[in-house]
Amino acid sequence: MTSSVELEDYARQIDSVNAAARALVDNHSLEALTRPSTTGGWSAAECLDHFVKVAEAYTPRIRAALEKGRSQGKLAAGPFHYRFQDRIILWALEPPVRMRVKAPAIFQPGIQPDVQTALNALLDQHSQLQTLRQLADGLDLAAIRVTSPASAKLKLPVGAVFGILTAHARRHLWQARRGLNES
Repeated sequence: MTSSVELEDYARQIDSVNAAARALVDNHSLEALTRPSTTGGWSAAECLDHFVKVAEAYTPRIRAALEKGRSQGKLAAGPFHYRFQDRIILWALEPPVRMRVKAPAIFQPGIQPDVQTALNALLDQHSQLQTLRQLADGLDLAAIRVTSPASAKLKLPVGAVFGILTAHARRHLWQARRGLNES
């Protein structure tokens, strides 16, 4: 898989998440979207707000990593191969949820976030990710690392980060739909 093929797949994933998030908001009442899950999980609005916070924290780090990688001449066409631990993180984030993990404090959703604001912020963050995805074309997606905003010890390849962010969004859309189906 070349860099552009992998990056085009991420573009499709981002577009798919955007469509699913719009449908979620369009097809449910404000009351339903803001109702907490009966199992103690987040409301659909909180799920949206949470993955916006994650994307907002990662976006500047991705940009900085790409700029540094380009300045260092880290170019490659792919296909890219990611470490086992990177693939495990991606697998663990894909729905259905296999294990629950408490989100770090910096990623906690706001209290009763506004649904439309969260959706608009999601679409804005994904627009920025699409721009970053284009900037990544031609770069070595496996060699350029992004430091996690939650832990300086966790450094992930930028290619895996694009996949992780889209898997993470799908995970919380899945969670939001499950919560909405409880009522």
